[in-house]
Amino acid sequence: DLAIQTKVAGNALGRNEQRLGSSILESANGNNAFPKENKTSVNAMEPLTCNAKPLQPDAVYQLEFDGASKGNPGKSGAGALLRQPDGSVVVELKENLGIATNNVAEYCSLILGLREALDRGVAKIRVQGDSKLVCMQVCGIWKVKNKNLIPLFNTVEQLKGQFKEFSIVHIDRELNSAADALANAAVSLPETEFAHAYLPKAISHNQMTDEVESS
Repeated sequence: DLAIQTKVAGNALGRNEQRLGSSILESANGNNAFPKENKTSVNAMEPLTCNAKPLQPDAVYQLEFDGASKGNPGKSGAGALLRQPDGSVVVELKENLGIATNNVAEYCSLILGLREALDRGVAKIRVQGDSKLVCMQVCGIWKVKNKNLIPLFNTVEQLKGQFKEFSIVHIDRELNSAADALANAAVSLPETEFAHAYLPKAISHNQMTDEVESS
């Protein structure tokens, strides 16, 4: 399997055209996967803090994200969790997204996790997800062609530029079970302001389509 990694240093990014960092390909192996964690029920409006350890300023934290869409487009949810360097869970997050495609849900999950990490003062982060499209686009290897994804992609660009170090890797679905469970659980939660803030505006359900995975 190929894992895609981008390094980003510096302060916040401007817009999409202000792309920072370089993209490289690296081999993914079993050492990249953190220990699996028990799945815990989480209130969408009150993220569950699972670990009270103080933040380690120079440590690399891991963010795992996944999106779910029952129908594509259909009822959807976003799930993400942040781990300490030792693999223990810092926080689990899940948000109902209303009606959305799978790719939109994946992007919203990434945004959900990045915002939480920044709010907690994380400076160095390694992101992993099973959406090849999102990982390749965030790396700059694939272009964003779907108009529904462009504003979400721009938001990710702005957020990732606020980390001292940022990397993202694509992993197999079976290695993303914790985030997958959160995303699927989020589908049945009440919709919150998060969905209204980030889902593409003025687009009917009939116009929602997912972008084909390609460059």
